[in-house]
Amino acid sequence: MKKTTAMMALFLTICAAVFFYGCTNKSSYSNSDDAYINYATDMQLMYHIGGNVPMTKSDKGYYYIGDDGIVIFIDKETKKATPLCSKPNCTHDDPEACDAYLNLTEKPQIQYNDGYLYALCGEYDKSYINYNTYLMRMKPDGSQRENLTGSFNFYDFEWFIHRGYFYCSTDSSVIRIPLDSPKSEPQILYKTDYYIESGLRAVSQICAYKNYFYFTADERNEKEEGPGLSIKCINLDTLEINDIPKAKGYQVSYNFFLDNTMIASYYDKNSDENVYLKCDLDGNVKESFFTIAHKDNLRYSTDGKYIYGDNCVQVTRKDAEKQIITVYDLNMNEIDSYAPPEFENIVCNNINPQDNEYFIFESVDDNGERILAMADKSQLGSIGGETIKFTELCKLKWAEKKNSNYYVEGQAGVV
Repeated sequence: MKKTTAMMALFLTICAAVFFYGCTNKSSYSNSDDAYINYATDMQLMYHIGGNVPMTKSDKGYYYIGDDGIVIFIDKETKKATPLCSKPNCTHDDPEACDAYLNLTEKPQIQYNDGYLYALCGEYDKSYINYNTYLMRMKPDGSQRENLTGSFNFYDFEWFIHRGYFYCSTDSSVIRIPLDSPKSEPQILYKTDYYIESGLRAVSQICAYKNYFYFTADERNEKEEGPGLSIKCINLDTLEINDIPKAKGYQVSYNFFLDNTMIASYYDKNSDENVYLKCDLDGNVKESFFTIAHKDNLRYSTDGKYIYGDNCVQVTRKDAEKQIITVYDLNMNEIDSYAPPEFENIVCNNINPQDNEYFIFESVDDNGERILAMADKSQLGSIGGETIKFTELCKLKWAEKKNSNYYVEGQAGVV
């Protein structure tokens, strides 16, 4: 009996040790439902691919930041949105007084990573001639803000945090800085000798997936000399740089990722179709995935459970009267479709948190007020092309007091 009791105690001790190790080990951070990415340590693909990054996800909810520089926290449990400001009765229209304000660079962007929020901030020096840009880090409640990197000598660039590094693109290069040594000399991962110095940026559309870094390189100078446009891939284990191969003579562009597969596409002018391919993470074509008529082209994204096709490009071109999101399973079988919240503007600027739980939408209502809205993804499969049911989170009114800063209607909350 004593032996059995002792063995049971040992067993429970081992179980407890494994449990608490899992709770404290960084590798145990919560992933998306299907482990699509680890949102706590990886670049959050659901916000970074295809443009600015006004949203990010933490373990407690979502953070939104607009052109005004006011950070809004959206609580996952209560479904409430409040400025990241602890001052009572603050109207969030004065950047010198509001705790939720960030002195952002040109593009609003924020990212949660490993227990911190990061944003790219900047300010002029006392001469008002030189503009200093730096990576700012703060706690999820907005406290303990610090200039993490020191100043960069360039102004407008794309950036993200991924697996312990800060990555960014300048006009002609890709660099990274380790977060455990943020003031160290940036490591140059790629640099081109061909770029238009007074025009288009040579490096753009940067993103990372697992141990790979992807970007578009436009290697031409003012005289149109150079290799031209290409899609490149850096293996972050070996730092080897490869061009993503062409398919049937056409330049391939990456669209989204599924598990260990990159979904890429090209336009076949002979068939007037957009052809989508499954590739390995180095960009080598494995097999065809699907094709779609060029005139019916959709903007695709995924959450690892569903694939979403957005006809916003068609609506913008006046080829379609209404914006519709088509929902597919991972084999591209259509399972549903929905219209985003219908406000004044014909195309809704939707932001899709790809965590299998919620959509968050940003738009403008009939009164010209910016709105944040939230929709539960459990509706998918039963909408049938109608407007998705949503909850209005808050109205962001354009303020009259200072510049273009706006305030959130209602009393500020504390995260």
